[in-house]
Amino acid sequence: VTFTDTSKGFPQEMLWRFGDGKIARVFKTGMDDDTIVHEYPQAGVYNVSLAAATALTTNETTRQITV
Repeated sequence: VTFTDTSKGFPQEMLWRFGDGKIARVFKTGMDDDTIVHEYPQAGVYNVSLAAATALTTNETTRQITV
């Protein structure tokens, strides 16, 4: 599954929680670091969250997906 960060404010760090126990921490170095690919072990419903951090604040959102 491909995920795309659409955060505003140019976050420097993103923490993805994929809902299957796996996480990914991404340190953005440019404008091309907006997507991440994750392979799920099996079909199912997962709660995916993204915490995007700038120098001043962190915002988090969670969405439920079906794979």
